[in-house]
Amino acid sequence: MATEVQSVILPKKKFTKLQAKKWIKENGYKESFYKKQVDITKEYYRFRQKAPKYKNYRNKKLSNGVILVLGLK
Repeated sequence: MATEVQSVILPKKKFTKLQAKKWIKENGYKESFYKKQVDITKEYYRFRQKAPKYKNYRNKKLSNGVILVLGLK
């Protein structure tokens, strides 16, 4: 089943906001989606890559704690 990265989520425990933005750029992801750059919650920085248009999602956690939210096509 094909997937697309809908969001990239970085934990605040491991990344400052500047480090998160740097990681996003270095790994080929977009820093901003439309006019909103980053969603900030108590524990995470979320960088949306695409509109939330999928029916099903899966999360893939990387070894550094980064979570990729994958939309299933």
